[in-house]
Amino acid sequence: MRKIIKILLLFFTACSQSLEKGKSSPECKSSEIASSMEKLSPEEVIIYADEKSNGNLEISYEHLKSYLERIWGVKEIKIIREKPDFSVQEGKTIIWFTSSQDAKNLTGTDIKDGFLIKKVNLSGKQKLFIIYAPDEKNLSYAVYKFLELLGIRFFHPMKEFIPEYKNVYLPRDINLQISTHFKTRGIHLHLLHPIEYFNSFNIAGDENLEEAKKFIDYIVKTGQNYIQWSILKTLDFPTWFDHAKKIIEYAHARGVSVGAEIQLLGISSLQNSYVLVESESNWKEQITSKIEFLMQVPWDNIEIGFGEFLAGEPEKVVEMLNFIADYMNKNHPKTTVSVVNHVGNYPKLWVKYNNETVFYYHLPKFADPRIINNVHTVFFFDLYRDWGGYNHPDFHFQREYMMELLRESRVARYKPESAYWATADIDVPAFLPEYIYSRWIDINGLVKEISEKGLPMIEGHVIFSSGHEWGYWMTDYLTAKMLWESEENFEHFIEYYADIYGKCGEKMKKILLEFINLQTEYLFENRLVPYISYEDFYDDIGYMAGIETHPKRVQFEEILSMRQDEVNSFEEKVLKKIYEMVQKIIPLEEETEKLCDSSDEFIKPWCLEISDGIKIVRLRLLHSFKLYKKSITDFR
Repeated sequence: MRKIIKILLLFFTACSQSLEKGKSSPECKSSEIASSMEKLSPEEVIIYADEKSNGNLEISYEHLKSYLERIWGVKEIKIIREKPDFSVQEGKTIIWFTSSQDAKNLTGTDIKDGFLIKKVNLSGKQKLFIIYAPDEKNLSYAVYKFLELLGIRFFHPMKEFIPEYKNVYLPRDINLQISTHFKTRGIHLHLLHPIEYFNSFNIAGDENLEEAKKFIDYIVKTGQNYIQWSILKTLDFPTWFDHAKKIIEYAHARGVSVGAEIQLLGISSLQNSYVLVESESNWKEQITSKIEFLMQVPWDNIEIGFGEFLAGEPEKVVEMLNFIADYMNKNHPKTTVSVVNHVGNYPKLWVKYNNETVFYYHLPKFADPRIINNVHTVFFFDLYRDWGGYNHPDFHFQREYMMELLRESRVARYKPESAYWATADIDVPAFLPEYIYSRWIDINGLVKEISEKGLPMIEGHVIFSSGHEWGYWMTDYLTAKMLWESEENFEHFIEYYADIYGKCGEKMKKILLEFINLQTEYLFENRLVPYISYEDFYDDIGYMAGIETHPKRVQFEEILSMRQDEVNSFEEKVLKKIYEMVQKIIPLEEETEKLCDSSDEFIKPWCLEISDGIKIVRLRLLHSFKLYKKSITDFR
């Protein structure tokens, strides 16, 4: 019996070893990100930082220590808090985080708002990485940029890409000086909609607070300095005030400013926003009382929206804005006031003011110049191409308004969207990286145009975020990168994502660029995006009332009353194009699946989300195609 057991054990051991040998090693390895770097022993590397720093930078150094220990597989990283003595560090590689004059002199940099990461070969075998910034806030951004140079990516507030090399690796050479044109860089969380961060910022509780803090950390890690969210009138204010104070306290500790978006008039606030004025009878008292109630929380900015579709009385609106600007300057001078310059090409939104016809959302140009204008666009439309939403043929007029503000030395920001919640992508769902391309068109185009015209630079960029489902984390993450490198070409930013695939990075870059090109050609240029969007009762009611939020598609019932030549035209211009796009997506889908199958455990989760996103776009288009085909063949 013992002999039989022994034979069986030997048999199963041999089978197991055979299976292990049969397993193919992943082709796409995160460890290969380090292949272009220099391998060192932990004993060769010494990390220095300035002796004193503020709380924000101290948190960044704690993160630096933790990330390096994980990525390098080192048990404990020490950061020496003093200036390095190069004379006694022969043969060592020194990493120095500093805002010191000595480092500035050594590098010869004159950077005033940004940071520098540079490798310097000293005497003998001694090497020095200088991570320099003129102040601690910029040095904090530099810490996270340094970590990204090692392969880490801060893609998502709740999940990051962190490879594990199990060895110390550093760039063989680096000379990077980076700065930004945008003083304010941030995210507006649109919490009027039930996105995944709704509880984090709206409902008190330890778990929600920790999530909110992670989001604040994400803001800093991605080089941003501002967060704003929509305030609801339905909040449990007694508990929420304390919760919001704790969020803002942590944000301030991290060098992040915080804004609250509210609505001016109840008449045009069609959702559950916190509203300042419900009736005109005693509007000053309403404004002061509502502001004081809200200012129990130490906001850095109060942003005022004008609602949608409906307009207030123009003279009264301007008067109210002036009153708010004066009141805030007198009673809360540290809190700025801004407005949202929304969109909507409807007759009621073209109003008379000072004997001229003015777009309602542009009325703030007649108000107090201390008010910041936050110029808005929607969906994946941009300021330069020939298409727009909310019944606008394009959004060129918003760009022109921005230039008008800059010519008058008014403070202007840009507030585009990274996803569109209402039946178009987030809740459908669909993966539309065309947004990334649109955001690049705007950022790159604005910096060029403003510079060429010799105007004061736009003050800020605040992306209107509807959450990070279905790959939309990529839009927010890459847009944040664009704000620091606005002159770079579009492919540069796709590489930020694709580089995590190691030697497979070029394959993923090619897939994503081709997928975006298809969306540009078919969804944008051929105007097919309505056919990937969901048909919704409320949108249909809006269309009937002459209110368009996103482009309207041909309704199924319209097919029934079409003449044959109209049907033929629809099939040629719409259905044929939809089917073409479906067929062109198939090879990209197959390539992505292969890539995911051959990826290691660090890359695979990120790859699978892209794979699912590409597949869902194809399936939605195919579903739309088949429904219309069936309508034509069976019901006509």
